[in-house]
Amino acid sequence: MASVRVIDFWVSPSMVSPATSFVSFTIAVTLLAVAGPAGAQTVVTPVPGAAGTPGPAASTLVHVTSCGTRHAGAGAEAQYVAPGPVAGQASNSSFENVYGDDYYQPLPGTSSPVMIVGFTNISGKPMTMIEFGLLSNEILAGEARDTGTFTPGAGIKAKLGISLTAILPGPTKCVPLRITFADGSTWRNPRLPPRGNAYFNSKYPPKPL
Repeated sequence: MASVRVIDFWVSPSMVSPATSFVSFTIAVTLLAVAGPAGAQTVVTPVPGAAGTPGPAASTLVHVTSCGTRHAGAGAEAQYVAPGPVAGQASNSSFENVYGDDYYQPLPGTSSPVMIVGFTNISGKPMTMIEFGLLSNEILAGEARDTGTFTPGAGIKAKLGISLTAILPGPTKCVPLRITFADGSTWRNPRLPPRGNAYFNSKYPPKPL
């Protein structure tokens, strides 16, 4: 029996005809399994919003000094603090993320797991929002965004709510996916990571027990 995987990729402007106002296509690639009689079907789809002029690398804007996860009730280091409320948005709610998905971010506390991330703004101008991706083995497992005033050179230690399904075994990495600056300008990571099963499971609010 064939299996199906979904892989994201970004589209360079050189791949788009000037006469084309949008890109919408799906490429299906059938791969033969290395072992066993079954084939593996891989579906490759463009990442929404990923086409366009690539910006600078994330490492030139934000220096991530620490990254990890904690289960609910396990506690986090005291120096990691939760972000302030976003105007007009409830604490436990969804936001439209860089992929164009409605993504759920729970309130960090004793009832939900958290992602702890330490970072420094090295861009030279203040930031007001950073959307972080939680990677496991280079695959996106979950997301959370931090809001506030992040001045250049100031060290920040944030505690951000995430869904339980975003916590996977093994090493993790926190990567900026999108940034909003105080002057209203924005940045998007030119190399958005592929989304794994944990991401798609964690983007929805948990079902009531």
